[in-house]
Amino acid sequence: MMQLGPHSKRWIWIVTGSALLLGVGISLLPMVMHMESAFYRQLLALSPQQVATADALEFPRVLHLILITVLIGGSGWCLARAGCTVARLIVVVPVCSSLLMLEILLAVMAQQWLPVLWPLLCFGVLTMILYFWEKYPQIKQFVLPEKLCRLETIRHYIDQEDYRTAILIMKNCPFTDDMFELAYELGMELEQKQNWIQARNLYAWLVQFDPGIKDFVERIDTITQPGFVSDATFDDITSEHMFGQYHLLGKKAHGATSTVYEAQDHHTHKRIALKVLDAPLDDATESQEIMAFLHEALTASRLDHPNIVKIHDADIHDERAFIAMDFITGYPMSERLRRQKLITVGEALRVMIQVLDALVLAHQKGIVHGDIKPANIMYEQSHKQYIVTDFGAAYSDFRDKDDSRKIIGTPAYMSPEQLKGNRIDGRSDLFSLAVTIYHLLSGRQPFSGERLSEIKQAVIGKEVEMDTLKLPSCLATIIAKALAKKPYQRYADASQMLRAVHQCEERIKKTSAATTQD
Repeated sequence: MMQLGPHSKRWIWIVTGSALLLGVGISLLPMVMHMESAFYRQLLALSPQQVATADALEFPRVLHLILITVLIGGSGWCLARAGCTVARLIVVVPVCSSLLMLEILLAVMAQQWLPVLWPLLCFGVLTMILYFWEKYPQIKQFVLPEKLCRLETIRHYIDQEDYRTAILIMKNCPFTDDMFELAYELGMELEQKQNWIQARNLYAWLVQFDPGIKDFVERIDTITQPGFVSDATFDDITSEHMFGQYHLLGKKAHGATSTVYEAQDHHTHKRIALKVLDAPLDDATESQEIMAFLHEALTASRLDHPNIVKIHDADIHDERAFIAMDFITGYPMSERLRRQKLITVGEALRVMIQVLDALVLAHQKGIVHGDIKPANIMYEQSHKQYIVTDFGAAYSDFRDKDDSRKIIGTPAYMSPEQLKGNRIDGRSDLFSLAVTIYHLLSGRQPFSGERLSEIKQAVIGKEVEMDTLKLPSCLATIIAKALAKKPYQRYADASQMLRAVHQCEERIKKTSAATTQD
């Protein structure tokens, strides 16, 4: 069966034929003929030769009908071949103007009657109808945004499994935090149904609002590669809502290799975050991945600090590695970037103080975090604390020697020596923290690029302009020093940088107090 939608050729020919028959029928009406002849008489009055007679009004109706057919038929043929564009719509104006001028010239100069008023009217109306009807889907998109953009409407399409329409509406509506959450949930549902194409399309669009979603895109690209085999599915864990001693309450996040659940420990009845590796333990390669995954728990468990996430348990259950840690009621600082809510100078100082305090302990234990970035700094709302998370990229004496030169982390936040694969120490974390603070204060990354090579070139060779931030001089100096390309040009360790931040905070407070008194 042929499609009869507004974009089909058959539909255009049906409309054109109907307009042609209607135009011919109406042109034969006495009222229309009287209108044409009355206009012709007025034109003859302008002629220098006053010879208007009844014979001069006689006009072959066949020629009239041919003119209507040519105009309407030609319009339909053109639209059926190439569609109705703005350029073709504009062409209608000179065509109509030329024919109207031809009628006037023939009547005034040669007393010849060429009735084109009605053919031109039919031609113009038909062209406008075809244009607006073909553009109706786009026009509808802009006319009804408020009605379509309601979350209830989008959820209705998702419940009906009309994912294509739901994604289309999301992309053309004002973006909000609630919209992001709904889009994220839809992505999870699409993955559960193994609808990889639409899931990747959705995640690729979400990257502009949260760069961390890029991991999801890369994971789907890996899954959809020819020859990829995985026995793991999301329903393997959630089907019974139990995972060992943990009762799963809901899925909170899904990264490139693992999934984080909100859960309750049946032994302690505490609310925890359960991080489960997606890949099961079944061969040597995946065994190495699992040991690298458990490295995070082994590293963080050595650190007891209020600004470092606390690890409760780490083990393998049903051939899946997991880490049970504190459930943090709050949000990652990357959420602030997504919401475009930049931090203040005061908040920047608080973040630096608490993160540096945590790094002092970590570095004393011989642990370099290796992946300090906004997504790995959580804001805990109940105690108003900033907590360092995700020690999966940490460098310590527990890491296998073969991994010591591997580049693990997020390139845009890495130090030059880390990107080069050189040996790193705590000063690398100081560089990453300075990049993070710069990003949270300005809303833009100091080192960026579309490809890894471009990011690496920027990190190694680009000097960051601090003047654009308009910060207190002491804070700008601290960030600039921590962003030095050579490790020996930065602070000697986290405790030295922490002291500098405390001194800067006191100086700003004194300046503010003096200003208030004045």
